[in-house]
Amino acid sequence: VAGLVFAPNPVLGGNPSIGTITLSSVAPSGGASVTLSGGGIAVSIPYSVVVPAGSYSTSFVAETTPVSSNTTVTITASSGGTQTTGTLTVLQPSALAITLNPNPVVGGSSTLATVTLNANAPGGGATVALSSTNTSIATVPSTVTVPAGETQATFTVNTSTVTVSTAVNVSGAYNGTATGALTVYPV
Repeated sequence: VAGLVFAPNPVLGGNPSIGTITLSSVAPSGGASVTLSGGGIAVSIPYSVVVPAGSYSTSFVAETTPVSSNTTVTITASSGGTQTTGTLTVLQPSALAITLNPNPVVGGSSTLATVTLNANAPGGGATVALSSTNTSIATVPSTVTVPAGETQATFTVNTSTVTVSTAVNVSGAYNGTATGALTVYPV
């Protein structure tokens, strides 16, 4: 076995990556069986694959699971007394967007905010740290948890009365920061 590469690499947890095994010479009649090992809980791979007769390579699907931190795994491919390794990095999700509805909102009322991740939350969920650029006008809870296997969670933004229209940024941080702009206007 001459090589093992993955594409895409890195890959967001919960999405597949394609592994490609390359032999140093053409596979014999009947093909060349290649045994795969490694991956741990972040990556699921087949036990073995066959490089077809007359070919130098074959591909397989590496299924990934959502992870709570970026995880690099090593996969070993063995055949005919030779082996090689390849690494695959599985990325944790990150905050992608904050949306607010309704927006704008009259001061003294509340609005519903939704934080969206770019991939499913890992087991145990993803705790997103929340903040407001002006807590005297718009308050948010300190955190919201996106449930495991989900991409979104909602929370309430409470506002105070204002005398002039005021813009406030509401942000969520989880392996990156997403921000939504809220406009609070007077009655």
